[in-house]
Formats: sequence, structure tokens, C-alpha cells
Amino acid sequence: MNKKLAAVIVAVAVLFCIGVVKPAKVFACSCAMAQSGESQVKEEMERSTAIFAGKVLTVKPPPEKEIMSSADPVEVQFEVSEVWKGDVQERTAVYTALSSASCGIENFVEGTEYIVSAYDNKGALHTTLCNMTKPISAAGEELKALGEGKQPKPIALIVKKEKNEQTELPLSADGAAPPDTAADDETASVRTGSINYALIAASVLLIAAVMIMWVRRNRKQ
Repeated sequence: MNKKLAAVIVAVAVLFCIGVVKPAKVFACSCAMAQSGESQVKEEMERSTAIFAGKVLTVKPPPEKEIMSSADPVEVQFEVSEVWKGDVQERTAVYTALSSASCGIENFVEGTEYIVSAYDNKGALHTTLCNMTKPISAAGEELKALGEGKQPKPIALIVKKEKNEQTELPLSADGAAPPDTAADDETASVRTGSINYALIAASVLLIAAVMIMWVRRNRKQ
């Protein structure tokens, strides 16, 4: 086998892998045409479950696992100061996707105040890049259009009786259970496809290296 033949075999192998192992499709976040100010406030008041202003207390990422999804939920705890829509408590949790690829808001900062518009999903509040959620400092037009809000509701309490004693325990967030943290199947398939592609590409390179070494050895003999 000469050097030219070896090069042809390697090229065919590479082209075969590229043709057979195609990377899975990646879907980015897509929102309708962005609006701002009064027009956006009107739309959000109609479609959102809750609209409020509050300071971020904590940002809790999803638990680590072997395959992470861009749609895994991040829990953001707010200390609510003003409410324009919905039954919102003084301390409320809002969930958003881990990555902007799934329309999640990645830049929540603890200690920063936000205006939040969120929708109900299985009893929990969720917000996305497509909602009106943004820092208070960048929401001048929206705040003007919203006008004066109302005070949030006091944190709900559970009264638990144990040994004839009453213990008051605060409900987590807004009393809603956190959303399902199962990995998004579509995103998982993207990661799996990418891993398979990398493994096959590495195998092709290894075969090519072995063949080149074999050719060089034969030429010396």
C-alpha cells in the first residue's frame, strides 16, 4: 500500500463519518417581536399570571446530573415590594430555564431589584426572556405605564401540631411545589449526538495515524 492509497482511504473514512453521523439540531429561543413600554405592559397584564417588583434574595441552580438540560429550572427567590397582578406573597419563588437557549434568564443578580412578569406552570411561577422581566433600573417606561401597585400578601403559614404544641412553619416561596426537573429529551439528544460524533472523529484520526505509520515503515524496508 502506497502513501497516496492510504490518503484516499483516510479521506473516504472521514467523509463517511461526516455523512453518517450528523450533529443533532439545536433549537434557540425564539420570541415574538419585542415590545416595550405601554404596549408591552398591556399585553403582559392580559397574559401573565403575576406582575410584581422585588429584590432577588437567592438564585438556586438545578442539581448537578450526568446530562444537564438547557431547560432545567433555576429557582429565584424574591422579596416582593409591590404587586400589579396576581396573589403574590412577600417572599415568592419564580423559576426560569437554566439557559437562554430555552428562553431562560441567565443574569439574575442577588440583591438587585427587578420587575417580574410570570405565568403559572403546574402551580409554580415561571418567567422567560419573552416576558417583561428586567431590572428595575431598566424598566422606567413599564413602571410608568403600570402606575401604583398594591402590597404583597403576608407569607402563608402552616400550623403543625406535635406533642400538643403548635409550630409555625413558613411555606417555601409562594406555596407552590417546584417544577419537574427532568432533563429535556431534545436537549439530551443534542448532547448525546455531539459525544458520539466526537468519538467517531477520534477513531478516524487514530486509524489514519496507524496507517501513516505503517506506510512509513514499509517505505524504510
